[in-house]
Parts: sequence; structure tokens; C-alpha cells
Amino acid sequence: MFTVKQARLLSGYTQAEIANKMGVNVDTYRRIELDSEKASIKNIKKFCEIVGIPMEKILFNKSA
Repeated sequence: MFTVKQARLLSGYTQAEIANKMGVNVDTYRRIELDSEKASIKNIKKFCEIVGIPMEKILFNKSA
């Protein structure tokens, strides 16, 4: 299992690059990565496509 940050780092992207590819503001992405904002299903799917890691292997919304 990977955290959102680990998945991003493994894929070699910066926070700004991922945010741009996802079509969200970098501050929104940072809050998702810090788990202070819940990621929508749409954003989760997009993130997984970008980093190439299946949804089941990434810990989203840990505080849920």
C-alpha cells in the first residue's frame, strides 16, 4: 500500500505537475495529499491513471 505522497514520488511528479495533470489547483492537491481534504472519486481515478498505480494500492481519505 502507498500513501498519495508515496505514489506521487514513485511516479516522479511534483505536486504542481500532478495538480496540473489532474486539472485541480495545486493547493487542492496538497490538501488531498495531506489528507485534510477528501478526494472525489473522479480525482482518485485521475490520480491513479497518472501515477499508474491501481486504486486498491493507494490509501485515500485515511481519516474517513
